Amino acid sequence: MQQTIQQKKFSQYLHHEHLVELPYDQELLLKNQALQSYAHDKHWPASCRPVIPSPRPRQYRTLSKRAIVRHGERILWQRAGSRDEADRRLEAEGHGALYDFILSFLAKPGYRELTRHVNYVIIRGNYETFCVLLNVDQMNNIVVRKCKLLAQHLQQAALGVSAAFIYFDPSRSEYYLESERPPAAVSYKKLFGSQLLQLGIRGLKLAYEATAFSQINQSILPAFIDAAESMLMPQPEQRLIDLYCGYGFFSHLLGERYAQVWGVDVNSEAIKSARLNQERLHPDRRMHFEALAIDGRVVRRGLPKIDGRREAMVLDPPYQGTEAAVIPALAERCAERVLHIFCNVDRVQTELALWQNHGYRIHAIQPLDLFPATAHIEIMALMEREGMNRVAEKN
Repeated sequence: MQQTIQQKKFSQYLHHEHLVELPYDQELLLKNQALQSYAHDKHWPASCRPVIPSPRPRQYRTLSKRAIVRHGERILWQRAGSRDEADRRLEAEGHGALYDFILSFLAKPGYRELTRHVNYVIIRGNYETFCVLLNVDQMNNIVVRKCKLLAQHLQQAALGVSAAFIYFDPSRSEYYLESERPPAAVSYKKLFGSQLLQLGIRGLKLAYEATAFSQINQSILPAFIDAAESMLMPQPEQRLIDLYCGYGFFSHLLGERYAQVWGVDVNSEAIKSARLNQERLHPDRRMHFEALAIDGRVVRRGLPKIDGRREAMVLDPPYQGTEAAVIPALAERCAERVLHIFCNVDRVQTELALWQNHGYRIHAIQPLDLFPATAHIEIMALMEREGMNRVAEKN
């Protein structure tokens, strides 16, 4: 049966399989054209602004992982999820040299037992310093001892490694750092360095756990937060509700513009980091963070009582989008402005329709190229409550 327009995915509009081979200006042109066609076909309720480009179109990924494969006696890397060598161009500068250094040890006969139990080697951090996580399916004495020995070499090498961990994942899960990982994959052991990673932005250093979610393209985050602030236009008498808040990216960077901030995330470790960031950076600010599963019941019972206070909301859910009852429950709060962020373009049509059906007008749609050389685009959609006096546009 012929595929209908409504069934087509955004990736099918790009008509180019190897974006990494294009000059970035051509890639951006293709993405803007594809997004305009896609939005037209899907009947998006507002015009789509031009894509905000990434300052780093290549070598932007601050997180990468590789799996070990064996060819006879040889030990080689296989990039998890992709066999395209062009992906190396997207990893932050320094990842390749670090992987080569680690492989030079894992290939030695003395590390044979460790290589049998390594699921992945993961590198994350920023563009200057790196954290190495050795994802293993066993935590026996031999594995721990060899990991410690490798960590000593990493400390001594001039490769920018500031921390290393063993991450115990007996299920060999694909979700090596995600909230969807199986319950068995929960423990990790520090080998050296700080327990926390840091993101430097707007003069602040936001701390988060080495296994927590953080955007992999840090180069575009200043433009990301600037766009969010411009669209929300914070008012000093408003309360900000920050759903799927993680370690508090929006809460801490926009919080000084609001009377109060209330953040919620399902990940308890992320909430610990959000609270720690408040204690470190602005202990006197009125902020509250809760670890709760985000569903309709929690929205109605777990958020602050509707008390007539003016509100704004930002929600940045995972790829699969919000749980079905979340948007109707949020709409009951009658927030003046809602900024809904999508990392899956194909969820936009469905979830914006829900907002419209519950009394909101789609005011602006702003795409960002968080993932250059891929078919993924981040979308920021601003909603305003119908029938309420809107704050005058300042920009």
